[in-house]
Amino acid sequence: MMGNLSTLNPAELWPLLPELVMAAGAFALLVVDLFVSPRRVGIVHALGLVLVLAVAALCVAGSGGHGIVLNGMFVRDTLADLLKGGILLTTALAFVYAWPFLRERGLYKGEVTLLLLFAALGMMLLVSAGSRWPRACCCSACR
Repeated sequence: MMGNLSTLNPAELWPLLPELVMAAGAFALLVVDLFVSPRRVGIVHALGLVLVLAVAALCVAGSGGHGIVLNGMFVRDTLADLLKGGILLTTALAFVYAWPFLRERGLYKGEVTLLLLFAALGMMLLVSAGSRWPRACCCSACR
């Protein structure tokens, strides 16, 4: 399943499904936020919360399957799914608590939602990051 990056088969990217859904959804909300009036930013916030919960469901359900892709740079296993579920549930709590706090003070902007989504996406990618150092080292001590 580990192929060369120059001959990447798109079918090998199924383990990246939750991250790809999160990235696509965040970019879609970025475009939606451009066209929503300032009085209706709650729509973007609600859609962001729905996106986080949908991606959490994908992770918990194991959608896309487990595996190692991109030459070992991305590893998806049960522990990664568990940690991603925790990250996404914490992000959902941040969505719930941030809304009334920022709205009452007039500080809420659509970018808050996007910042939370992209921060969660970055944490999800870091959880699945595969260490390449031991395999890339060519010294005799590591063999």
